[in-house]
Amino acid sequence: MATISKPTSSSSMPLGILIGAFLAILAMSIPSILPTIYEMALPPSRQSSSTSPPTSDPITTTATTAATDDLTANFTCPHHPYTAQIISLSPLVIYLQSFISPAEITGLLSLGEENFKPSNVKRSGTNQVYNSRTSTSALLPPGDQFVQCVLGRSREFMGTMFSTAENEGDEAMAEMGIAQLVRYVEGQKFDVHHDWFDGPQTTKPKAGSSGEEKKKKKGRKWNRNVSFFATLEDEDVEEGETWFPHVAPVEPQTVPTAAEREGADRDQRPLWRRHPDGGTAFRPVKGNAVFWVNLHQNGTGDDRTVHAGLPVKGAGRKTAMNIWPRKYFN
Repeated sequence: MATISKPTSSSSMPLGILIGAFLAILAMSIPSILPTIYEMALPPSRQSSSTSPPTSDPITTTATTAATDDLTANFTCPHHPYTAQIISLSPLVIYLQSFISPAEITGLLSLGEENFKPSNVKRSGTNQVYNSRTSTSALLPPGDQFVQCVLGRSREFMGTMFSTAENEGDEAMAEMGIAQLVRYVEGQKFDVHHDWFDGPQTTKPKAGSSGEEKKKKKGRKWNRNVSFFATLEDEDVEEGETWFPHVAPVEPQTVPTAAEREGADRDQRPLWRRHPDGGTAFRPVKGNAVFWVNLHQNGTGDDRTVHAGLPVKGAGRKTAMNIWPRKYFN
């Protein structure tokens, strides 16, 4: 780098030489100064990543990630107490309170958070997106510990609806099907529908299966025998109930009026209500679930189990877990 010599007392440097040296130094510095000046003049949205502010607090992000990793590393699946209330005997509908624990909810949400896509409906053998279902969905990995824990509890609840003599271990858990997260935000819904398929589905062997495994599993017919719909998130959600038009309580119940419901504290509102158009509507409550039987004894679908996810109102969101255990026919 060029420097300017300090004049001595015995001699003086001509002014022209001083000016020339100064201009030389300035010329050498301008190329490195201009980009910085230009960058500072740009709005934040156009500044480079090296100068723009971070989009999230690195300390908070690190703490959140660490907390999730710690939960995963230390998670166990102990006996989890919950309560069950029969709503209807025919079709069988049961309301489960505190069915999923807070730790399980955190783990399940972290599994699906990055995988939500527009929900689809299977018609004529293909999955398509329809205006009748406007939510988003994310499949859950069946081998994950949080998923295994909840599916194990669900299978235990079903009792003798499965034959433990025929299927044990991984085979038994396969009967629980693939669990799914579904999310509704303001205005999103799922019109009246049923969970069972119009006709039995056919199993397909996994890629890489041995010849014996392929022979054993090829062509097995199945349908969704029962359903669990468990709420994982309900913060700031208004309405967004799960409505069964043809399900009525075993005995008539005293249910608060609409005005009484709206006037009550949110946490004190009834868990379910009579819908004005008939049937029963269940309010989304974090940790709680609704269980029902989809099929008749002969394997055909029960039309009385049709239901709808009513539109969500408010700025919150409803996230739930679908569990569809399978009934095999061969």
